Amino acid sequence: MNDDQRRYRFDEHTFDRATGDLTSPSGSTVRLRPQAGRVLALLLDHAGALVTREELQTLVWPDTIVEFDQGLNACISEIRRALSDSASQPRFIETFPRRGYRFIAVVERGQGLPPEKAGADRLGRVRWQWAAAAFVLLIGGFGVVISVAPTQSEGTPDRGRDRLMVLPFRAPGSSLAADTLADIVTDRLIADLSQLAPDRLGVIARASSARYRDTRATLAEIAAELDLDYLVEGSVAEGREVTVQVRLVDARDQTQVWASQWPVEADGVGVVAERAGQGVALAIAPTLGEAHRTLVVRRAGDSATRDALARVQWLLARHTMDATQRALTLLEPALAAESDHPELLEALATIRLRFGDEDAASDAARRALEVQPASGRAHGVLGQLAQRRMAWDSARTHMERAVRLSPANPELRTNLAFLLNYLGDNDGASDQAEAALALDPVSATLSADAGIVFLLARRYAQAERHCSAAIQLDPEARSARRCLVRLAALTGRPDVGAQAALDLLRMDGPGDPGVAGSEALDSYWLWAREEYATDGCGPVGRARAEVVLGQTQEASTRLATLDEGSDRCLLDVAADPLFDRVREDPAVVGRMARLGLPARR
Repeated sequence: MNDDQRRYRFDEHTFDRATGDLTSPSGSTVRLRPQAGRVLALLLDHAGALVTREELQTLVWPDTIVEFDQGLNACISEIRRALSDSASQPRFIETFPRRGYRFIAVVERGQGLPPEKAGADRLGRVRWQWAAAAFVLLIGGFGVVISVAPTQSEGTPDRGRDRLMVLPFRAPGSSLAADTLADIVTDRLIADLSQLAPDRLGVIARASSARYRDTRATLAEIAAELDLDYLVEGSVAEGREVTVQVRLVDARDQTQVWASQWPVEADGVGVVAERAGQGVALAIAPTLGEAHRTLVVRRAGDSATRDALARVQWLLARHTMDATQRALTLLEPALAAESDHPELLEALATIRLRFGDEDAASDAARRALEVQPASGRAHGVLGQLAQRRMAWDSARTHMERAVRLSPANPELRTNLAFLLNYLGDNDGASDQAEAALALDPVSATLSADAGIVFLLARRYAQAERHCSAAIQLDPEARSARRCLVRLAALTGRPDVGAQAALDLLRMDGPGDPGVAGSEALDSYWLWAREEYATDGCGPVGRARAEVVLGQTQEASTRLATLDEGSDRCLLDVAADPLFDRVREDPAVVGRMARLGLPARR
C-alpha cells in the first residue's frame, strides 16, 4: 500500500492507517491503539455504508469470540473521544443499536482503486462467509444465537436526541411485596420520563427495559448495546421502613449525575415514583429545556389516589385479563374519590375496551378528554373503537392524534401502523412500525408486530428479519412463527418458514410430522385448514390455508359468505397479500363492501 492509499481525510482530520495516527484540524495527533485503528480504517473504507458487528468481528477479531463485544465497544469509545464525537448527535460515527456502525462524514483518499469498490469486494467476501457458515449450521442441525435484528431502519436512525433507559429496579433479598413495588416504580418512572420531551429525550420503553432484569452485563455494555446517554437504576430496600433508592448515571463515562432515596410509607409508591422522575428531570434539565418543569409540578389528587394510579397502570401493563380485573378493583374506589381525574379515566377506558364494553369505554375516554384534551391514550381508545365499527376516517383521525400527543408510546404507534396497513398506506404503516421499534428495541412482542406490519406492507425482507428477531427474543413467540410461515408461502422460499411450521405443529398441533422443507409447510397448512381456530382467525384463517393449498374457489366461497360477527380477523381480507389471489373475485368484492371493509388503494 502506497502513502496515498493509506491516508484518509475527512472534515479537516487526517488518519494514517499504517501508524494509527489521527490528526485533528488544530494539528494535534493521537495515536490509536492497533485494534481501534483497524476499526476506524474499516469504517472509513466503507464510509456511508453500514458495517455490521459481525463483519467487524471477522475482519478485526477473527480469532476472538468472548471478548469481542467489550473490545469493539472500547474501540468505538476510543475513536469517538479522539474525534470529540457524540453517540447521541454523531458527526462521524453513527450507531445502529445491536447491528453495527456507519461513518457519515465525507472521506477523501489517495489515487488508485476507489475505496467504495475495494470495500464492497472485501465486505462481500465476509458476507458470503457468514452466509455459508449459517447454511452449514442449518444443515448440520446446530442451534445458534444471532444478534438481534436492527431496532430501526437504516434510513431512519434515532438522531438528535439523548437516549435514556430505566433499568428494572431491584429488591435484593426482599419480599414479594418489595419486588412488586420495584416493578411499579420502574414502570411509572418510564411512563413519566417518556412524556417529558420526546423530541429531545428518547426513553426506552418497558418491554426492552425488562429484558435487562438480572442481567450480568455492566452499565457500560448496556449503554453501548442500545446507544444510551443516560441510565437510571434503583432498588427497594426493606428494614424499619421500605425505602426506594434511585441513581442517574451518565452512560458516556459511567459517572453518577444524581442520586436520592425516599421512604414509601408516608406518601405511597405513586408519589415516590413521581419524585424520582422529578429528580431525573432536574438533573438533565439542559437536555430537556423547559420541559423538565413538567414533572416538578405535583399531579392533581391526594397521595392515595396517586398510589392507586401507579398500581393500576402497572397492572394494565401486564396485558392479562386477570391483571385487568385487579386493576378495575383498585380503580373503582379511586374514581369514587376523584371522578374527574384524567389518568384514572384513561385507565377506566382501557379496562372497558379490554372487557368489550364499548359504550362504557367510549364514555370514559370522552370524559378524560373533557378534563384533559391532550390525552393521547383516550384518543387511542376512541380510535380502536372507531376501527371496530369500521369508521375509517374517525379511526385514523383519533389514532394519528393519539400518536401526536403521546409520541413515545410504542403501543399507540403499532395500533396506528396496523390501521394504515388496512387502509393501504404501507409507507405510513412501515414508518410507524420503525418508530415503535426505536422506542422498544428488544421487545419480542413489538418485533413480531413489526414483522407482521411489514408483511402486510409487502416488505418481505424486513418482515423476515423482525419475525426472526422476535423468535430469538422469545422462543415461544407463536405470532412470529405464523408470520414466517405466511412469508414462505408469499415468497416461495420454504427455508423461510419450514422450521417455524414444524415448531407450531409441535407446540399447538399433532406433533412433528417427520418431514422437512416444503413438506413441513404443507403439513402445517393442511392442519391449519382443519384447525383454523387455533390462530384465533376463524373462517378467515381457514380461507387463508385454502388459498395457500391452491383451493382458491373454496376460499372465495368462504370469504363471500362472511358476516360481521364471524371473525376478529376480517381486516386481513383487505390487507393480507395471500388474499390477492381471491380478492378480485366479484363475490368477495361485494361482501367486503357490504361489511364495510376498506378497499385496497
